[in-house]
Amino acid sequence: MTDKKSGEYYDRVTESVVKVNEIVLGSAASTAMATMYITMAQAAGISSLGTVSTQQNRNILGTATIAAGTGNLLWSGMNDQVAELTISERLKNWETMLSVSEGNDGSSKDAQGSEDNQPDQRAEGEPERR
Repeated sequence: MTDKKSGEYYDRVTESVVKVNEIVLGSAASTAMATMYITMAQAAGISSLGTVSTQQNRNILGTATIAAGTGNLLWSGMNDQVAELTISERLKNWETMLSVSEGNDGSSKDAQGSEDNQPDQRAEGEPERR
């Protein structure tokens, strides 16, 4: 296989392999840099995502803490107020809440205890007050 045709064929194959190797080796640095840049961009994005997620979770915890603290303050205040109410005052408050839940403004005579059911306490000759 030392004839002229085999030698030319061999030289062409060798030359092709050498050129491919040169292309691969020549582009290795730029490929490595591109891979590094892509990796750095992805790491920065994931880092930002983690930071945003952490901040959102802290905001949720802060809101829940404020709600729990405010609820405890209101509950203890309401317990003190309710403990001082008489049964009739509790019923009037319940009727007012029921009236408001039905769409009334809670200021009607029926919700506050009808004045018609109250005994007339006017003195004789005194005009009726409204």
